[in-house]
Amino acid sequence: MEVWFDTASAERGFEVVADAGITFFSDTSVNICLVGNNKLLKTHIENAGFGNRPGVRIVNSNEWVTMNELPQNALMQKENASIHVAMRETACYKHRAVISPGHTGATVLAAKTHWGMMPGIQRLCLCQMIPSFGGGHFLLSDAGASVQSNPVDLLHYAIMTSATATQLLGIKKPRVALLNIGSESSKGDQRLIDTHNLMKQHLPEFVGNIEGSSIWDGMADVVITDGITGNILIKSSEKLVSFFIKTLLNQNSNETVKNVTRHFRTHDYGGAILLGTKGTGIVCHGQASVTELRNAAKLAIKCMKSNLAEVIENTLIQSGINNF
Repeated sequence: MEVWFDTASAERGFEVVADAGITFFSDTSVNICLVGNNKLLKTHIENAGFGNRPGVRIVNSNEWVTMNELPQNALMQKENASIHVAMRETACYKHRAVISPGHTGATVLAAKTHWGMMPGIQRLCLCQMIPSFGGGHFLLSDAGASVQSNPVDLLHYAIMTSATATQLLGIKKPRVALLNIGSESSKGDQRLIDTHNLMKQHLPEFVGNIEGSSIWDGMADVVITDGITGNILIKSSEKLVSFFIKTLLNQNSNETVKNVTRHFRTHDYGGAILLGTKGTGIVCHGQASVTELRNAAKLAIKCMKSNLAEVIENTLIQSGINNF
């Protein structure tokens, strides 16, 4: 197995991503590849004591997609963009994964271009693991891969994310809920009403609508929403958790408080899994830390070891996805 890190597009600089890569390699002995400026990366890893180390290599790329660029235009104009290079060079290898702290739209588009889409899938989704009360977890999709999703797309997200919950969380029959403004089946706009009906018809483990205030209560193992709502929810929740942790620790350094809040630190979960394409990709924040990026790589290893992409593709085929 080999994990590729897009070092060029990170907002905090290539050094943070490179350090995450070599730390991950040091922890796991899993091969890594750093994509970015060859000269800068070579000097950096030599100074860190990892120069000429078997299992650590560099692939040169002197272009990247900035956060304010339109992904389609940027990728057309920058053939050597780091995310292009990473996706292209991993396309034919089952056991290579890509960690991207860069432009989400560019990452999604590059994955579609080089890795290809699973059968029947029109839009990709980002699957984010989130802690819940009692020490458990649930999976949220979409966390920001697609800004437009119709009822069939949302059903596809549910099928793919349910398979992910089975593989990564060990839940044989994940309970699926649709994020909505109320629990009643008649709530929401027509798109959500249609999605509710579609899920009820095709998903045996569908438990209905769930409100934003209830998603942490352990009522569902999989929560489905569109990419805009999901991304806002994730970022708002992360900042709120950070606020409470800082407030509690400033007021009370008691070890009990630290143990309770430690469970809700989002950096422990690395990034979001890109679902619907045939490769293994983890999308992280542009401001991701060394710890977040290293944990994203560990998550990628879990995905590859469990053959997640293959399992999802088989699940989609068995579901009769083209009949929806």
